[in-house]
Amino acid sequence: MHAGLASVSAGVGPPSAQSGTVFWITGLSGAGKTTVGRELWSRLRSAGRAAVFLDGDVIRDAIADDLGHSGDDRRQSARRNSRTCRLLADQGLDVVCSTISMFHEVRRWNRENIVGYREIYLRVPMHELERRDPKGIYARARSDKPANVVGIDVPAEFPDAADVVLDSPDSTPGDLRAMAADIRAAVDHAEHLIGALLILARNERGLTVREETDLATVAEDILDVVGLCGRRVHATLEPAVISGDPMLAERLIANLVDNAVRYNTAAGDIWISTRTAAGSAQLTVANTGPVISPADAGRIFQPFQRLSDRTSHDGSGLGLAIVASIAAIHGGTATARPRNDGGLSVTVTIPWAGAPAQGTGIQAPERPGVPRPG
Repeated sequence: MHAGLASVSAGVGPPSAQSGTVFWITGLSGAGKTTVGRELWSRLRSAGRAAVFLDGDVIRDAIADDLGHSGDDRRQSARRNSRTCRLLADQGLDVVCSTISMFHEVRRWNRENIVGYREIYLRVPMHELERRDPKGIYARARSDKPANVVGIDVPAEFPDAADVVLDSPDSTPGDLRAMAADIRAAVDHAEHLIGALLILARNERGLTVREETDLATVAEDILDVVGLCGRRVHATLEPAVISGDPMLAERLIANLVDNAVRYNTAAGDIWISTRTAAGSAQLTVANTGPVISPADAGRIFQPFQRLSDRTSHDGSGLGLAIVASIAAIHGGTATARPRNDGGLSVTVTIPWAGAPAQGTGIQAPERPGVPRPG
């Protein structure tokens, strides 16, 4: 394997709607910062995000050509890098900055002052850096005194709280480019997790928006844009109007569909239905998949619950917890029921008018011979 992701810190704040993300890629000379940074920048642009790439040598020529290589000048140059990144991110740009900048003080300032700061550390042992030595600086350092090279005779304050650590002593240029995909995936996962936690925290305050929202229409819109990964969808969408927050209704249905896609067989089925019954709107999403016990289905609405025999280990572990939370603040319930031949059926029931939340629960498995799909 080319690299291992040591950690993704859940303590990093998410970017606001107005700010971009700063990807601060650090490591000693020769670690591969420029290769990884350029590939990450390319991937961000391919995904439609407005992004800029700041390479350490280039940005030094642009904003720090008046500085030398003393300790104070290096620190001042790193500070300018930080301020430039924040300036660009505040304009809504994603910024990929590849820089040595081995100062605790600078990285601490970044975390405290840049919304959406993501720190990536390329940790490569010195013997491998000397073997690579693309600029010849380590060879010169071994022959010249003083060498003035970070990591040789200039002390380096190595990151101790990076969001992502890439560590591979034998990385090829192709491996380094592949690391960019790991970074992107790790950061996306962290931001998804933080976003999910924010939704749960928001729901604790109760419902603040009430608009008539038809779950059938929302479900139809979700199915038009979601990636189904080859799953077959069977939709029976009848009017099911609730009085509530349309954005939360959209998240509820999107999470249920996403769960049905993730934890399914390769060419499985998904059934989604909406209807009105006994004065309540009812939404059911069912899917094929591995056999689930009633006991496991009973805990599936708890945060960070992943069943060991489910078919995917992606996601934040909060998708169905958010479903239950959204149902509850609308005065409704979310129930999970295992399907006899494998998979899960989740039903959300929300009354026309707000009623005390009933919590989450579980129904008995369906009896053999019942023709319903879910």
